[in-house]
Amino acid sequence: MKANYILLLFWIVLTCQACHSIAIASIDLDDPTEPWKTAKVGITTKVPPPFEELKKNGATIKCWGRKYFVKGPFPVGINGMGKQISGPIQMKMRIGKGPTTPLVAQEKFTLERPDRIEWKAAGRVSTIKWSSESWIEYDGVVQVRITLKSDRETVVNYLGIDIPLSPSFELYHAHTTWGKFLNGGISKGNGVKVNEPWLACWWLGDDYRGLTFLTETKAGWTNSKDNFQIIRNAKNVTLRVNIWNEPEKFIGERTFVFGLQATPTKPLPFDWHGRHFGQYMPSKHVNIRHVWFWATKGFSYPQEAEPGFLKKYVQKHRTEGATWVPLYITPSGTEPLQAEKRNHEDWLLDDGDGKPVFYDGEVERFQRTLTGVCPASSYTDWMAWGIHQAINEYDIDGVWVDNANPYPCRNKRHGCGTGGHPTYPYFANRRWHKRLYTIIRELKPKQGIVFEHTSRYLNSFALSFVDIYSDGEQFRDKKKDKWAISLDNITPEFMRIGFTGRQWGAQPSFMPSLVAGRQEYTDWLLARTLPFGNVPWINYAWMDGSRHFPVLRARHKFGLGREKVQWFTPLDKTPAWLSMGPRHLLAGGYERKDGGILLTISNLQSEPENAVIDTGPIIQKFGHDFAIWDATTNTSITYKGKIQLLVPPNSFRLLRIGKTAKEID
Repeated sequence: MKANYILLLFWIVLTCQACHSIAIASIDLDDPTEPWKTAKVGITTKVPPPFEELKKNGATIKCWGRKYFVKGPFPVGINGMGKQISGPIQMKMRIGKGPTTPLVAQEKFTLERPDRIEWKAAGRVSTIKWSSESWIEYDGVVQVRITLKSDRETVVNYLGIDIPLSPSFELYHAHTTWGKFLNGGISKGNGVKVNEPWLACWWLGDDYRGLTFLTETKAGWTNSKDNFQIIRNAKNVTLRVNIWNEPEKFIGERTFVFGLQATPTKPLPFDWHGRHFGQYMPSKHVNIRHVWFWATKGFSYPQEAEPGFLKKYVQKHRTEGATWVPLYITPSGTEPLQAEKRNHEDWLLDDGDGKPVFYDGEVERFQRTLTGVCPASSYTDWMAWGIHQAINEYDIDGVWVDNANPYPCRNKRHGCGTGGHPTYPYFANRRWHKRLYTIIRELKPKQGIVFEHTSRYLNSFALSFVDIYSDGEQFRDKKKDKWAISLDNITPEFMRIGFTGRQWGAQPSFMPSLVAGRQEYTDWLLARTLPFGNVPWINYAWMDGSRHFPVLRARHKFGLGREKVQWFTPLDKTPAWLSMGPRHLLAGGYERKDGGILLTISNLQSEPENAVIDTGPIIQKFGHDFAIWDATTNTSITYKGKIQLLVPPNSFRLLRIGKTAKEID
């Protein structure tokens, strides 16, 4: 017995030594020499696909899907997806009782590269000199930095920006980081439609395109209830930005920085309809499965907890049918291990008193701690370096980015907190996303993927560099979560803004979460997402898999992700082959090259409804011998003259229609 005990101890020592040797050979993100400070991985002037290089012709700058017409600091026109988005954007000033004067001057281009173009302008209004430095990059982001100077005190009665938009823009989406939940329609008729105090980020648009406007801090602004207004008249919809709408006694120097971006920013790939995200289910129908943080050394540390484990875990997912296996990270926090401790003061997401904006001592009930960090700090250098190594070391296919919104930071060590006001570092957050995207496209050009959790903060500056986004976790049990929002806020406007992905150039995948008091939640949610092409990511702890999984199987068998399809939503013109009533039912679906159809019909009412489909147009398309099946049950549907289908309340029917209604598998 004693001999066996000694042999056991000897075996443990050898095993530990072997593990230690493996660990030494593996990546070490705690390297005290901190090579990440000079590595600068992911920083390049190359333009990654599917973006296109900038093209300049005179003062017209073209990037993928958009044209910007430059005159002075701002564009005087923006076109997107073949239509006008914006007219002349002008900053205006009124001195004393004088007229309102636009800040307009001839621009001078100072840099022209395929990835970036820069220009300057300067002028004078009364005693105030102004100068601007502007740039645009290949994703269509424009930054405008305007500096005002005056040697003697001058009363400025007004300073603001008018952004005129196409009158067809019937949606607005206003958002700040985990602040007000604003989205809805701009009602008809002339007048002021929205009055809001300072908010960091705004997006206005329609079902296919839009424009983002943002500022990072309200330092230097008038504290007003109407810093932002949306005004409709017969000619356009105007986003009016009121910076000083009270008399300002100005002397000295002050700089304001603004951001603009026309959306969408890139094309959606043809195969995105076949990408389905899920957890803990070995199935070829769930082809994206991430590695959660419990597999790593610390929270949001892209280094495995145990030597060899992560690589085996990735391979296990692939063997079970996963095509993509991304690793969980967050740009907003990390576990305070050695690298964070050495750089704590610089990395800290600071509340102004040297404390973290958020800290969690037991993340998700795991033995992990989290300290908030800011993307404006050198944390992004460390994380980019770590992700670059992790992709090579563990063969992961990209990242699953959580908590990616720009939080308010007052840490002056890395440039936040100007004038005592918090900074929402949107530009730094964008640079961070751009870097991640560049690394993943470089190392995994065909297989790389960025999946981002975006609840409450759809932000095109980041979504440019995201393949899939998941809004939705904010809809939780309000009794248990102070941030929760009622399911009643999943309105038609909310669905139009976030459920198709077309306004952003990234695939939507709704993130379901725990909801109290609604037993039919799975059907309720699928009825709202599927007609728009949005497939919720599947977690059996939150949804009924017996209803959700057959949808994924039907989509796979139809060939989504492998076959090119024509796609339509309830927002589009109804296809000629679909003549259906009543009108309040939602219909969306796919048509293959061979004519096969996968159709979702949803009933968002509280009472059952009969869907009536005219067979005449379908017979014209397929002939009299077409077939129609319930795609989730493989049950043939019989009809005579017209097709009648009962659609339960707050539920849906998924149909397969065609000459043979054939499957592809």
